[in-house]
Amino acid sequence: MMPDLDEDCEQIRILHMDDDPDLSRYIENISEKKRFSVVSCTSDQEALELLTKEAFDIVITEHLPPRMDGIALLRAARLIAPHLPFIFFTGSQDEDLPIDALNNGADHYIRKNRDPKSLSSGLGEAIFHAVRKIEAGRDLRENIRYIAEHCTDLIIVTDRDGEIVSVSPSSMTMLGYAPEEFPGAVLDDDQITGREIARRAGDGEEDRERAHEAGREIRVRKRDGAYATLDVRCSPICAGGARQGTLVIARDVTDLKREEERLRDVNKRLTLLSSVTRHDILNQVAVLVGYLELLGEDLEDRPDLADVLKIIETATRKIEQQITFTREYEKIGIKAPCWQNVRDVLGNAQGPRKLKGVDLVVSTGTLEVYADQMLYKAFSSLIDNAVRHAGAFTTIAVTFRTEGPEGIITFRDNGVGVSDAIKERIFSKGFGLDAGFGLYLTREILDITGISIAERGEAGKGACFEIRLPAGTWRC
Repeated sequence: MMPDLDEDCEQIRILHMDDDPDLSRYIENISEKKRFSVVSCTSDQEALELLTKEAFDIVITEHLPPRMDGIALLRAARLIAPHLPFIFFTGSQDEDLPIDALNNGADHYIRKNRDPKSLSSGLGEAIFHAVRKIEAGRDLRENIRYIAEHCTDLIIVTDRDGEIVSVSPSSMTMLGYAPEEFPGAVLDDDQITGREIARRAGDGEEDRERAHEAGREIRVRKRDGAYATLDVRCSPICAGGARQGTLVIARDVTDLKREEERLRDVNKRLTLLSSVTRHDILNQVAVLVGYLELLGEDLEDRPDLADVLKIIETATRKIEQQITFTREYEKIGIKAPCWQNVRDVLGNAQGPRKLKGVDLVVSTGTLEVYADQMLYKAFSSLIDNAVRHAGAFTTIAVTFRTEGPEGIITFRDNGVGVSDAIKERIFSKGFGLDAGFGLYLTREILDITGISIAERGEAGKGACFEIRLPAGTWRC
């Protein structure tokens, strides 16, 4: 017994391709059969023409090539309406046809060489499930419509040619233009319309698979003449393996950009202030160091005072180092992170200096890292750390490997290594025999984009620094 359809079910239009146009006798066991409207045709070309001109909810097809090629119709229908329920109801004896039909996306396959009652029941069951699929699709479309109507972001859907087919109501509150006005609305001083802006926004989105390159900022003019900055993100709408259009989502970031500009201005002023202050302090420290050296020469026969002067000079030198460090630390995070080739950055980190008797071996291939633009300084500090603390060593090897979604860069030398007691302390500010800022600065630079660093070597067998790159911060 076939289940009843909901009484409030909307009209269901069926496209029926068959040399026997009478479908009614097969669906007579569906209690709500009056809700079905059947349009029949006898060739795949006629069926395809109907599909391009009219809206149908279900396709039921025979397969009798060459005039009625159900597979060809199915492939074409999937490009026009990807989710259209498709039922093969055929007397074909081709043993490969069921596999071909289902592989090409058919929802049901029913052979006609069965008794009429069984055929009617089987087709009725297939139609019932197709109707449920239709209702689920209608519910989904209604939910999508509800989201679009209440979303504060601007949602635009274009076809494969870039023509706008849908605009969310938020276009009114965001830009002052009603959805039906938006395509032709002039949104630029060069008389560029909403239609053209949507096309430009959709250009090349296939190349923006990188997480940090997904957005595009567009400056537009609103109806009241004011300007707005939109952060635009696009996704292709695909069906049947082919691109059918583009989903464009635009967010108004005008206030955010204004705040960014304000913060940049404040930061510029603070940087200038600290730069002037640092310069003045270093000048005074230089004067102090000069006089200490002169006093040292005059007090060579007073070892007790000479020791005191040495302590004062050491403290003064540390002040000088700390002030110099603030100049480097101040640069962290000033510029936006970007993708950087690790091999090239290591070349910049080494600079013109040559590591005497030491080979720097880089085996990272085409690896790129999304990091602060002071990444070269982080790598330079790791090289300096080996020079200062590794003792007699001959090699620094930089390699790359993956662990699941993460990437790991390894800096390894063949020096004396790091004892277990200080593996974490070496990244602390002020730790070490000199200024103690190198590895602290390295960790701070890497942390800007969520990259971590730790020492994993074995004491006596060389230092091994592992830089762990989260998913999205590395690519090859």
